[in-house]
Amino acid sequence: MQLYYFILKTGKQTVPDSEGQELLDEPAARQHAVAVARQLMQNREAGTRNWRIQVCDDYLKPLFEVFFAEIDETLDRFPPHVSASVEYVARAAAKLNDAIGAMQATLRDVRQTLLQADQILSAIPGARV
Repeated sequence: MQLYYFILKTGKQTVPDSEGQELLDEPAARQHAVAVARQLMQNREAGTRNWRIQVCDDYLKPLFEVFFAEIDETLDRFPPHVSASVEYVARAAAKLNDAIGAMQATLRDVRQTLLQADQILSAIPGARV
C-alpha cells in the first residue's frame, strides 16, 4: 500500500488533502480521484468543468491530474470536437491559474524582501528609506 494525496484545485482556490489515502498503486489512485471528481461534479457539471484533482505521492510530488472536463459524461451528447475543445480550455485555464498563483507567490516574496531591506536601511544612520 502506498500513500497518495488528492489536492482539489477549483480555479484559483486549492483545497489540500492533509490526511492522504493508502491505495495499492497509481491506477487505484486514479480510480479514486475519478470517483471523488464524479461525486463533486454531480448535478453541477457545467460549474465544475475547470476543476481538477492533483494526485501526489507520499512526498507530495505531483504524479498526475484528473480534469473534471475529461470525465464529464454530460459532454458525451456533443460532437467529439466540442468535448475536446472543452477539455483543452480546462487544461489552459489550469495552466493560467497555476501561473497566476506562482506570480502571486513571487510578488509576496519580493514584498517581504523589500520590507526587510527597508528595516535594514532604517537602522543605518543617515540612510534614506
